[in-house]
Amino acid sequence: LPPGTRLGSRYAIRDVLGIGGSSVVYAADDSRTSRAVAVKVLRPDRSTEAALVRFRHEAAVARAVDCPHLVRALDYAEGPPAYLTMELARGGSLRHALKDGPLPVAAAIDIAEQVLCALSVLHDRAIVHCDVKPGNILVDADGRILLGDFGLACPTNARLETDGNKSVIGTLEYLAPEQALGLAVDARTDLYALGMVLFEMLSG
Repeated sequence: LPPGTRLGSRYAIRDVLGIGGSSVVYAADDSRTSRAVAVKVLRPDRSTEAALVRFRHEAAVARAVDCPHLVRALDYAEGPPAYLTMELARGGSLRHALKDGPLPVAAAIDIAEQVLCALSVLHDRAIVHCDVKPGNILVDADGRILLGDFGLACPTNARLETDGNKSVIGTLEYLAPEQALGLAVDARTDLYALGMVLFEMLSG
């Protein structure tokens, strides 16, 4: 969407923050609250009924959980286009921070502890995130860590299924074996992925 595009007559698009397999995330201005927000918009070329169902599910999970280390959902609409507005993490993502190499040990431990707080809230609600990776670990302006993107989140002991094919769901480099094999996932699936992230933070 070009800068200046308005969604729901309320959100004015500023620029692109990131592009995923099924959506684009933009920085936008909320005319009602006069604050900056992040807006996740379902891509028109990915707007299948199955993608819309997943998008609704993501919005539902984001609105159902409350934790200072989970990205807060603010608004949802099905448009077209379908979009989800969230709080804006002004410090970018951990993926961006790792471009310069490994982090100091103390910083890596602090980030991991904050992500564990977020995962604890999800796991207490029997929700598995299923996509813990540096691109989904965000940094707020005050250094607070936020875990975002609940597009793959599912109930504990569920199996992730695609649109009738056998492709693996998730990000390959961070997949726990059970997720890669299409078996039931649980809290350990997220802990495995976080272990991979921690290794990456320490080793570069």
